[in-house]
Amino acid sequence: MRTSHPQYTIMVEFMEKHGDLSKPSGGPRGRHYVQLKWKELSDMLNSDGTGDSRTEEKWRKVWSDFKNNVKRKWAKINRSAHGTGGGPALQLTLTDLETRVMNIIGVQAATGMPIQEAGFIQV
Repeated sequence: MRTSHPQYTIMVEFMEKHGDLSKPSGGPRGRHYVQLKWKELSDMLNSDGTGDSRTEEKWRKVWSDFKNNVKRKWAKINRSAHGTGGGPALQLTLTDLETRVMNIIGVQAATGMPIQEAGFIQV
């Protein structure tokens, strides 16, 4: 089963408009809203006709896998950019669609949250 590029585009546009549906939302109404939105998105993706049809659960998995692959790629690019050298430069960049996914999920999802270094205060 393969997801087509137009289906990925539809998915990303939908997430840009409605937020990342895989993140938990507050309260019982939030859960119901997310379920309705996944149903709406699944119907849109299945009616596209350029790729395979899937159930809502399978589309959730496609979105999760897509996000994880983008995060992994971003982390690899970030590690390479902050490395000390000693090898050829990494010729890897995010596509436009992948950049849009990073904007949806946030850079901290791939790089982690910055923490302050703990230690003694020097006077």
